[in-house]
Amino acid sequence: RDISVRTPELWSFIDTDRQPSWLHSEDMRSRPKDDAHHLRRMDTQLLHVGLWPLTIVIDTPLLMSKDKAMFVPKLFNPRLLYSLTINGESTRVKITRTLLALSAQPYPVLETLSIGSLGRPHHLRLGVPTHVSLPDNVLSDGHTPKLRHLALSAVLFRWDLIRGLRTLKVSYRPFNNYPDPRIPSSMGDILHGLSRCPLLE
Repeated sequence: RDISVRTPELWSFIDTDRQPSWLHSEDMRSRPKDDAHHLRRMDTQLLHVGLWPLTIVIDTPLLMSKDKAMFVPKLFNPRLLYSLTINGESTRVKITRTLLALSAQPYPVLETLSIGSLGRPHHLRLGVPTHVSLPDNVLSDGHTPKLRHLALSAVLFRWDLIRGLRTLKVSYRPFNNYPDPRIPSSMGDILHGLSRCPLLE
């Protein structure tokens, strides 16, 4: 126990829990208990991590509780946030709010950013958003100067802000089988962005 408490690296991976046990449970009375457990766990991790770089995974499901949604901003520590993964449905307010929190202040040590937005086929038929938009400043030199690994799925962004990456994965497919034809992109934009990543692997 003493070794684990004194080893901040062991506490540095924090997942907000992508599939809480109550999500598929018919008994919703288990939800507050499970949420309280996850919140205590994340609080404990933040307490013991010290100044060790954080790897954060945030899921924004339909049923995320108010308490958990209010806790998420605590994970956005600009001095410690090293790797961040965000997943959520494109029509949900929570993923948009999470991206706005990411844009609210610079993250000087962030090296890895992965954002996945899930759309539904009927969204395309109804003309509702199948993608989310990444605030422009998130990719700027002044905001994420050490960003080297970027993965975006069903996320709109400016190719002219891409620079200095070692790995890049981009998908405009909000659904598993086909892309959204409304997404504007050109080979010129892509090549222009890639030209500013000479060390791309």
